[in-house]
Amino acid sequence: MRHFKLLLALILLIPTAAVTTLYVTQDSRVYPQTINTMASPTTQPAPFQALHITTPDALTLRGILFPAQTASPTLILAFAGNAHDAVGFASFLKNQVFPQPNVAVAGLAYRGYPNGLGETSDGTPSEPALKADATLLYDTLTTQLAPSQIHAIGYSLGSAVATHLASQRDLTTLTLVAPPASIRRLAQEQYPWLPVEKLLKSPWATEDIIGTLNLPITILHTTTDGLIPPTHAHILQQQAPQAELINIPNTKHGTVLDAPSIPQILQHAMRVKPARPTSISTQPML
Repeated sequence: MRHFKLLLALILLIPTAAVTTLYVTQDSRVYPQTINTMASPTTQPAPFQALHITTPDALTLRGILFPAQTASPTLILAFAGNAHDAVGFASFLKNQVFPQPNVAVAGLAYRGYPNGLGETSDGTPSEPALKADATLLYDTLTTQLAPSQIHAIGYSLGSAVATHLASQRDLTTLTLVAPPASIRRLAQEQYPWLPVEKLLKSPWATEDIIGTLNLPITILHTTTDGLIPPTHAHILQQQAPQAELINIPNTKHGTVLDAPSIPQILQHAMRVKPARPTSISTQPML
């Protein structure tokens, strides 16, 4: 009987330990505060400026702005993944996809995250904070630049940030790259025996709000993602039937943007005409 009681106690402790581990470690899993290595904007042709924005709680968010060379520009706001360099992402978009002189591109490192310019944003990441910071970025640059169009693109976790922004502010288009339907769903799939919805601090439920949006949406995914199940993109399209779903074959979660077709796909998604050949100064504006 004593051995039976001990076994029963161990069985009861296992789910308790799993719940505790998930709750305690979830922030470091959702927000690892590390970034991948991407080409430095200093080695790319497009002029840029370091972007610093102060939050209402007196923190400084640090990122990059590739200004347009015309008035009333097209503005693209880039929201990186949870282990993705916001500066590198914005640099890729400006230098490889949207070199047109009338296009401005901006990206901010999330709270607590470093960026490719060697700077780190103040604060600690959380879902409410990142949502507030996205609208702050929009409002700040809308005031400064008076853009004629504003597009948002989000990669992985950044797709949830971009979708939230689309629910709060007017956007011309929304582009989601390798998006989870929600962190809540992803976690529940990984831990089906746990009450994830009650434990999760950052559910990032894109699937709950994307159906309320009334704008052109493009969803880029790959059936060989390796991290986000292909069903997630289909769930999002089911919620937003107007969304165009594009599979990028022979790629993984971290290599979707490496596909040769990506520049043309993104130009189409954001209704931006291909650039004519132009000469761009190689002198960065710091």
